[in-house]
Amino acid sequence: MMVGRTRGQMALMGLAAVAFVVIMIVYMMSGGQQTETEIRIKDIQSAGLKSELEKVETIVSDIFEESIHSSALELARHGGYAKGNIPPRSLGQTPYWFYRGNIVNIPSVEVMTGMMKERMEWRISNELNDLRKNLRMNMFRIGQPSVTVTLTDVQINANMELPINVVQGENKLKTKIEFTHTATLRLKKLRDLAEEYVREYENARYMESQWEHGVNNDPRVPETIGAGAAETGPCSHCQVVKFTKAGMTEALKEHAQLHASMELQRARGLPFFKEDAAGAAVKDIQLDFKVNPQHLNFEFTANRGEDCESNTEVKLINWGNPGAFPTGQCQHSYMVDYDLLEFPVEIIIRDLLKIGMAMTTETVASTSDQEESGTKSIVKPLEFRIVMDSYLKTGDPRAVDGSVTDPETVDNLCQGACSIDITATNANEGTLFIDSCEYGPGKHFTESNVPCGIHTITFTAIDPPGKAKFVKQDNIKENYQLDIEVQDYASVKGTINMKNKVYCTKSKRVEDKGLETLAYYEGDPPRTIRLFFYPVNHRLGEMVHADIDKNGNYEVPVINPGTYLVLAFPTEDASNRPTHKVLPKGLVMDIQPGSNDLSIELEPLRVEKVGDKFVNVVGSEDC
Repeated sequence: MMVGRTRGQMALMGLAAVAFVVIMIVYMMSGGQQTETEIRIKDIQSAGLKSELEKVETIVSDIFEESIHSSALELARHGGYAKGNIPPRSLGQTPYWFYRGNIVNIPSVEVMTGMMKERMEWRISNELNDLRKNLRMNMFRIGQPSVTVTLTDVQINANMELPINVVQGENKLKTKIEFTHTATLRLKKLRDLAEEYVREYENARYMESQWEHGVNNDPRVPETIGAGAAETGPCSHCQVVKFTKAGMTEALKEHAQLHASMELQRARGLPFFKEDAAGAAVKDIQLDFKVNPQHLNFEFTANRGEDCESNTEVKLINWGNPGAFPTGQCQHSYMVDYDLLEFPVEIIIRDLLKIGMAMTTETVASTSDQEESGTKSIVKPLEFRIVMDSYLKTGDPRAVDGSVTDPETVDNLCQGACSIDITATNANEGTLFIDSCEYGPGKHFTESNVPCGIHTITFTAIDPPGKAKFVKQDNIKENYQLDIEVQDYASVKGTINMKNKVYCTKSKRVEDKGLETLAYYEGDPPRTIRLFFYPVNHRLGEMVHADIDKNGNYEVPVINPGTYLVLAFPTEDASNRPTHKVLPKGLVMDIQPGSNDLSIELEPLRVEKVGDKFVNVVGSEDC
């Protein structure tokens, strides 16, 4: 069996020995009686136990520090929001902060701090699941992390407590490891600059006004102020095409991109990008704009209310011959109303401070046949991203869409008109989350003014530690009730086989020879079948993977119960060819608490035509 590891796993191989030492200490402290003792690492008398717990502290400290950087990068990329809390008014994964003339969705520092805390705890819990694979769950248990975060203009201050229990019968030793770290990441500063810029732009509306000015002076586009000037021509009503949408589209896109670039130049000169409120210079901040031409769409209506009305072309309306023109000549004009439906500009405020780079681990694809893809440490600048949507109605560069009622500032993600009554059993104490909204600790939760609608409900046990997460997506209505049964972690094991089918060249038929067990073979790269377990709900945890062993068996020893998308596929050799000649397979699995079995039969890669059908076979034989 080959199971994915994190950097913390290798250092925890000796924890089984630690468990024995701790049990002996518990026994001596209790005199053989039932007891529960809480003790700090520095007060532990056993040098061996203290040394091993300090190793755990070092491992978890790395995980803790990395979670700060990864969570800060996530919030910055999504306009101050965690992935699961991005507001509906967004362009992909980036929220609008300015939409159709309205300021919307600016998260307060308090809301952003709460999401930072939740994402850190989520990441740390996922890493701890890997560490738990090396522990005997009935002897040594690591609890759930509790994080506090403070955001300042110059750094992120974070603290964490991690409980550890060692159990032997009724005897328990409790210890608690505390962590503190300061990261020089200016997440709050970037957020504040984004808000200051958006509020300044609400009054400037520079892109709209310059766009209108450019269009009105472009001969390829009718003027935006309404009717075109009267002109004389043949008396052919609604027949003379003045402009077409196809002809105008490129011109309008050019103006949009041009005036976004002009706005970037203007924005870089704004005072608050150069000095803070105290007059100190703002250093190492870079402002950038991105305009995707595919998003530059507009609509127009020509000659509204007339029989020449059109949304694709502008025709001249025949107003007749007033008598001053030669026979057969008439006066013509047109009217055009514009709506600039989509003119989104992505705003990027980038921190170039050298000591403020974010360090994270990400999956990186290989760049050559010799280099394998995998997880690597990456250093990145913190980039705070938002989207602004210019909005233009004909002749009104300061137009505002009155139907947009999104809140200007999001002060609390956890406010709503519903109430909950949720009880957890099989646990003494834990924390309840509704999306990123935290309640507890406790086991019975009665709350009012919680968000209504479809949300993800998560419960993580604090006491006893070592329990699996409860995750459920449900529709929270006016008086919502739920009973949660906290479960132990699940495990999954099984065998991967190939359907051994051959094509008989004589009889022109397919012969089924049963199943052939696939195996793991050492090599560079190794030959294996790899399984990935993707949680349908990301709050269950991160993806878990496993490889088959030499007998075709695999095992995932620790995983949260829930619904997963399971993918099984052969790895590739240096030439990107599958190392086992089988087709990938995907399925959905509901993993239950306790032991789960999942054996998978894969189809061979080769295809033969049998009659009017195509069949996957291993090969052909003279049969």
